[in-house]
Amino acid sequence: MILSRGNNRTVQVKSGMLYARLELAGTVMGINIAPMSQVLQEYPEMAELYEDMHKTFADQDQTIQMLVATGKLGEKASHSPRRHVLDLIVE
Repeated sequence: MILSRGNNRTVQVKSGMLYARLELAGTVMGINIAPMSQVLQEYPEMAELYEDMHKTFADQDQTIQMLVATGKLGEKASHSPRRHVLDLIVE
């Protein structure tokens, strides 16, 4: 979770930069980091969940800028088989 004091554009951009560094560092360490930001969306349908998240995890003057899930990277998957483009052309 990335928390900030305030929520202006500068704070949001700096939080995004921090998230990018976090994701890159996690990759180097073999940790997958994925955003889980739906609960942080600021539209009417999410208002109750947004408020609950902030009441539970942030001080009154803080904003949750990013919520992430982390996990160990699995083995690299092989590419799925593809037909050659020429197999799709009918003469």
